[in-house]
Amino acid sequence: MLDGSPAGFGVARLAPLREGAHSRAIDWSKIERLAPYGGIRIEDNVAVTGGEPENLTRDGFRRLASD
Repeated sequence: MLDGSPAGFGVARLAPLREGAHSRAIDWSKIERLAPYGGIRIEDNVAVTGGEPENLTRDGFRRLASD
């Protein structure tokens, strides 16, 4: 499944991760069990306060990538 929206992606797009540095952190057997159901969709969670809005999702991914 490939989703045309920027927030969605199909299992096929995960294939390059099998060879990547974080491959061991992914439960590939679970992905294979869930693959028949399509892809996933990641929505942005935005905190709206009195100041500038904060995109919690992207900030979280950025922190994960820097670890």
